[in-house]
Amino acid sequence: MNSDQSLIILNLVSSYFVIIPIVFGIVYKVRTKPSIKPIFLLLIISLVVEFISTFLSYQNYNNIAIINLFTFVEFLFIVLFYKTFFDAFLKTKIHYVLILLFSLLIIFTTILSNNIKLIDNLSVSIEAILLIFYSLFSLFIIMKNLIYEDL
Repeated sequence: MNSDQSLIILNLVSSYFVIIPIVFGIVYKVRTKPSIKPIFLLLIISLVVEFISTFLSYQNYNNIAIINLFTFVEFLFIVLFYKTFFDAFLKTKIHYVLILLFSLLIIFTTILSNNIKLIDNLSVSIEAILLIFYSLFSLFIIMKNLIYEDL
């Protein structure tokens, strides 16, 4: 096996590794835990996007538009996950405002670039920054309220 074949196999294994948490979610009945449901749905959508992207790349089609759309879907489901976490402590509409602003950002950057077949680096960067803030704020809430005994 040459290095190109090894890279293809490694790419496929890493892309479809998401199947393992999906199986665990099915086995441990994610439906009984509504707080984890957005993440479980995100995993399933991620798997579908991987299938479609892999298929399109093998057909020599540009799959960047699907990846750009997935950026919004990913942000949506992660924000909904954090919303269920934060609602136990502080109910606010900021999550919906962030979803709206992020969707407007994606639309604006797509129109600005005038090409849907380019990776939207600005939206991906803003998404990463917002999710880092969500993570830090949730850690702050966990530490302040001592939610878990053994963090």
